[in-house]
Formats: sequence, C-alpha cells, structure tokens
Amino acid sequence: MIGRISVFVNPYKEEAYTVAKHIISICEHKDIACSVAHNADELSSCELIAAIGGDGTLLRTAERAAILDIPVLGVNLGRIGFLSEVAPDEFENALEMIDRGDYKVQNLMMLECYVNSRRIAAALNDVIVYKPKFFEIAYFNVSTNEGPIGEVYADGVIASTPTGSTAYSISVGGPIVDERLEAITLVPICSHSLTARPCVLPPYEDVYVKMLGDGLLSVDGIHEMQLHEGDKVTIKKAPFPTKMLRLTPRNPYSLVREKLL
Repeated sequence: MIGRISVFVNPYKEEAYTVAKHIISICEHKDIACSVAHNADELSSCELIAAIGGDGTLLRTAERAAILDIPVLGVNLGRIGFLSEVAPDEFENALEMIDRGDYKVQNLMMLECYVNSRRIAAALNDVIVYKPKFFEIAYFNVSTNEGPIGEVYADGVIASTPTGSTAYSISVGGPIVDERLEAITLVPICSHSLTARPCVLPPYEDVYVKMLGDGLLSVDGIHEMQLHEGDKVTIKKAPFPTKMLRLTPRNPYSLVREKLL
C-alpha cells in the first residue's frame, strides 16, 4: 500500500491543476499523503511521483526522480504521450492495480552530459549538439574512449538513449532501439557528408564531441547552453536510471504505429 505520493504539475498546462486536485481527492479518500511540486527541486521523499502533463513534463521529472530513486507514473495531458502510462481518468484504477501488485518498475537508461569536465545534467531522451544559427553549419570531431569516429559537418548530432530513440532521433533517420536495451545512439542531423551514418554504441562507451566552431547544446530540451570552438562535450551512461512505473506491457513498435502514424 502506497503511503505518500508527490504530484509533479506542468505549470504551463491549466488542465494539469484540475487533474492534480482530482488526484489529491482520490489520495485523501484512500488515506494517502499527497504533496504538489511545481518544479523538480520541490520533489521530495515519497513512494511514487505522478507526473501530470506530456512527455516534456516527464523529462523534467526524470533526473530528480532518478537521484531520489523514486518510480514515476506518467499521467498524460500531452499530444503524443510516448512516456506516459495512464490518462487522468485512469489514475484511481492505477492505484488499485499498484495496491494489488499488478505493475512493474522499468529501469530506463539515462545519459550524463559534461562540458569541459563540468557536469551539466542527465538526460532521459537525448543530448544534442547543433549549429549556432539557422543558416550556418556545425563543425565538430566525434570520438569515443575506443578511438575516433571522425569529423562531422552537419546541422548537429544527437546522442540518444533507447527511450530517446523514438524522439528527435527517429525524425532524422535514427533507428528504433528497444528501451529494454542499454545503448547510446549517435545520429547526425542533415549531414553534409554521405559517410556520416547513425551509430549504435555499447553503454560503456563514453562519447566525446570536440567543437571545431561555435554551437549550441541541449540536454532533453531543458538545459541549454552555448558552445565555443575548443569546447569538449562528454556524454556517458548515467550512474542511475529513471524508474518508470508500468501497468501494462509496452511494445515500442506498436507505440510508434499508434503515436506517430
């Protein structure tokens, strides 16, 4: 029996507050302590985090939840909802399933990103290095701890987790990677070289992107910063996973057909 739930609300979705009130009411009826967080730093010790919003809300929840070692249940209010598990009207039934033990906790691999040895953040989906302006191009050298991959001239490069393989990566020709696996996928964005192809690397490979000009960095679309010539971006498997609570089996290929076709 769950004793405490933290509700993470997307502050930009007015409907999220209505859903949060509904969830709080359900929890009070079941004698479950419930608190509301408006940003990830407000999330505190509990047994379950209910993230109300779309995939972006879950991404904002992921790192803090992973550090706290708390599973996340996605309550979808977004357009696609790839990461979410239930709709708002299914939440009470979800609690009953959890009470019966009809669920599993899936560990989703994350990436950690560093710039010049300074830790930036962890990503559940992807780390992206891209061009500084719309009409320019990004120049960088990509390597791993096993050796060089080569110089890349492109709009950017995406390093994604298996979870992130069905996000930005898939839209630029990257492979679908089953999120039960652990791997790092590198996908160039609009490469100006026909030899630059997507690569799938083992999780123990660290990826290094050495900037040969200016650029920009995005970690899950949340943490962004400017990059300059000579900067070194390091991307590696994070030491902690995001624990996603699942009530039903997930088939990534069925999800792609359902959500993207």
